[in-house]
Amino acid sequence: MASRFIEQLRRSQTHAASSLRSTQQLRYQLDAGAEALHLSLHVATVAPNGSIEATVPYRLQPAHLRHPPPFLSPDDRRLLNALSVHAPGWVQSSAGPLPDSLDLDWLRQLLDTRRVQDGEGNPMCWGTPVAAGCGWRVDPDDGCQRLVWELPEPLRPLPTRPPGYWDPTTGQCGEIRSEYPPAAVAWLANAPALPPDAVAAFLRDQGTRLASWGLPQPRPLPRRRLRPAPGGMLRLFSLPEGTPGTRDRMRLGFRYTDEGQEAVFEAGDAQSDCTVVAPDAGERLVFQRDPVREDGLRLQLHAALSSCAPRVQDVRDIAFAEPRGWVEAMTRVLPALRAEGWRIEIEPGFRQYWVRPDSVAVDTRWLDRDWFELALRIELDGKPVALLPLLARLHDRYPVSELRNMPADREIALSMDDGRQVLMPVGRVLHWIQIFGELLDGETIQGHLRLPASQATRLAELDDGATVFGADNTGLLEQARTLRRGVTTEDFRTPPGLHAQLRGYQRLGIAWLQQRQRLELGGILADDMGLGKTLQVLAHLMLERAEGRLHRPALVVAPTSVLGNWIAEARRFCPELRVLLLHGAARQPLWAAVDRHELLVTSYAVLANDLDQWRGQELSAVFLDEAQAIRNPRTRIHRAVRELRASARFCLTGTPLQNHLGDLWALLDFVLPGCLDSEAAFRRRYRRPIEDDGDTLRAQALFDRIAPFLLRRTKAEVATDLPAKTEVTLRLPLEGAQRELYELLRQRSLAELRATPGDHGPEPLNVLNALLQLRQLCCDPRLLDAERYRDTGSAKREHLRAMVRELVEEGRVLLVFSQFRRMLDWISEDLTESGIEHQMLTGRTQNRQAVIDAFRQGAGQVFLISLKAGGTGLNLTRADTVIHYDPWWNDAAERQATDRAYRIGQTQPVFVYRLLAEDTVEERVHALQIHKRRQLEGVYAAAESEGERLRLTHSELLDLLEQGG
Repeated sequence: MASRFIEQLRRSQTHAASSLRSTQQLRYQLDAGAEALHLSLHVATVAPNGSIEATVPYRLQPAHLRHPPPFLSPDDRRLLNALSVHAPGWVQSSAGPLPDSLDLDWLRQLLDTRRVQDGEGNPMCWGTPVAAGCGWRVDPDDGCQRLVWELPEPLRPLPTRPPGYWDPTTGQCGEIRSEYPPAAVAWLANAPALPPDAVAAFLRDQGTRLASWGLPQPRPLPRRRLRPAPGGMLRLFSLPEGTPGTRDRMRLGFRYTDEGQEAVFEAGDAQSDCTVVAPDAGERLVFQRDPVREDGLRLQLHAALSSCAPRVQDVRDIAFAEPRGWVEAMTRVLPALRAEGWRIEIEPGFRQYWVRPDSVAVDTRWLDRDWFELALRIELDGKPVALLPLLARLHDRYPVSELRNMPADREIALSMDDGRQVLMPVGRVLHWIQIFGELLDGETIQGHLRLPASQATRLAELDDGATVFGADNTGLLEQARTLRRGVTTEDFRTPPGLHAQLRGYQRLGIAWLQQRQRLELGGILADDMGLGKTLQVLAHLMLERAEGRLHRPALVVAPTSVLGNWIAEARRFCPELRVLLLHGAARQPLWAAVDRHELLVTSYAVLANDLDQWRGQELSAVFLDEAQAIRNPRTRIHRAVRELRASARFCLTGTPLQNHLGDLWALLDFVLPGCLDSEAAFRRRYRRPIEDDGDTLRAQALFDRIAPFLLRRTKAEVATDLPAKTEVTLRLPLEGAQRELYELLRQRSLAELRATPGDHGPEPLNVLNALLQLRQLCCDPRLLDAERYRDTGSAKREHLRAMVRELVEEGRVLLVFSQFRRMLDWISEDLTESGIEHQMLTGRTQNRQAVIDAFRQGAGQVFLISLKAGGTGLNLTRADTVIHYDPWWNDAAERQATDRAYRIGQTQPVFVYRLLAEDTVEERVHALQIHKRRQLEGVYAAAESEGERLRLTHSELLDLLEQGG
């Protein structure tokens, strides 16, 4: 039972499927020409829903008319049979003209199939008759007259019997009806074409008969002789490749005009006159040449071209001895001749089509609040041409490295699709390439760029005095100019309620913050450590408060280590500012009071944990202190700060670049999303060319892009009242067992790395581990194994013990930094044994602020600090001596640590001692620090470095290990 049911179901499904199969049918395509109708046959596959799935040409086969395939209907067979009888040539053909012997009724039957379409795929059908008369039409080329049906637009006559029409707009065809007798209509179908000189004879022979039928008469075209003054004409063309002689030529001609009619003669033509038919006027104009005036035009041309070194090819043609002759002729001489009335015709494929733009202009329009569109265009002969696509193609002909070696005033050509070569100075082209890094991506550039609002500064970079800006650009351009112009101390106003004496550069920094806040943009305040970035931010907020703009709280996000410093500085400098610290386990109840405060302070880690609450909080501004904390865009902290909702965003850091240019991108990605494009685009356009290839053009372009959003002042530039800083590098030789152990460990590490190489040499992590062990050994072998090497001794530790004792006896106050916490523990033990009071700050310190305050208030002459725990955010100007026990990979971090003492408020000369184990990896690390410092300073100073890499490469790491010292 079940099997029969399944079989029945299968059969019903098969039947249903077969009924829904696609079917085939014959389709017709009809093209109406002036002399004949052209028909094409196709077999179309029609889907069940009526749509056409595919078509193939169909050849008319007589056998199909006797034994028709399924796609030929009875109507098709009748139509095709008539076609094959009247036109035997159609047999075995799929397309061709319809014979004149087919009458209009056959066309009607064809259209009634509803399977006819025109050449553009539009359906055709039969329409109602149209009444029409006829008239004689004069051919303007030869003056011949033809009697034709006169139909209203857009109807066109069809060459059928009886006459028919076709309406291209509706696809309708139908019969033309008239008052003429059948004999007249039949004669009209074969009416002759009458040359002008045959009209009189035709009227004598046929005029009476035409009149009896009511047909119009042809009209005579009398001749009228003219001798107007000629005008100059030049035709520019290039002969085919392989033609002997000069291929690029200029041919002289003369044109004679009268009331819109024109005759053209080439120089050297033997004919003395030319007849032109004027159908509307009903006459033939005979233009007679004026040799004297033509000679005058020829002399005018030769005089104008004399500076171009012309070379006459023959009577008609002119070429030039040097290529620059064409440039001069095309850009200076021919435009002047055109202005005097000469006609200049340029044929396609002409190779010397040189032009200079009339002007360069910038167009912008806002797409929405955060995006705008920018287009760069040139004017050629009064018509706009998009310039960005032309610049994008440039690298195919001129590599940028080649352009940079050219004089700035040299002209190069930008190629257009129509053959024109637009001449532009190299200096200006390089300037545009520098502004539009997209041009060097090797991708097709459209006529405009879609840019984030933060990139409006590009407008100011384009403002070179020679570029035209339309009225629509005014607001955007003014904002860009404001950003590029920056601020002066005249823009500063003293914040009421601020209890601090501000220095000149600080007043400038506050004005800069005010401007960026007003424009709702933001920026990076990248002053050196110790120049008072905290004070500048607090003063800025006090101004916002005084102006009534601090209607929403501002937020400071900082490392945990400096939260106490922000609270203390706010209480000290602006006690009226309502400050709320959101930190610690008891912070959640404080959220209810957020909107009653003007400054909120939290840490990066707490911000990430409280992100759900921060997402709903509107802020007037957000400031990231020690913003290098977000330099990795893939971290949880970076993603969290990106979600903050603030009118303006700021980064505060003395080291916007620590390791590579990606650090800078990460900071600006927070401040102004999109300012430096996507991370991938930034890496492609800037980071790789600058770091890997030394591309100074890209470096300068990057500097120009970031300059309006980065304010950086160094101590050497602005803090002239700071005391002197003396840096001393002490190289301490390793001796005895420590030296032997160092060499043994270095050789063993090299052997192990060579024994287990990866695909591209030893694994970087293994190399780093080996280097770490050598650096630990330089500090104290006990860092490797405290028990095994307890008696090996440490040259550096012994030197430090004596050095500290001597400096303390001199009354100096010391900061001692090391990256190894255990090393600080042992140094602390040495100080205790020597009776030297000291403080210590590491990642394990419980009450950081209490330790810091104790040292500031005079507890101890030595402060031991781990580089990570105390390298940033501390103001320790009580100290006048800094000792770096061991070098750190990142010179910027080391200098930040030094700036704990060497900062605003320091009144004593500062001495910085760097202890290095001689002939070891430490000396090599120090050399690399100097090398990287020079590169980073180059980027800050306009990025004119030689382009060595800004990061430590795998090969450099391995080189440290192999060479030891």
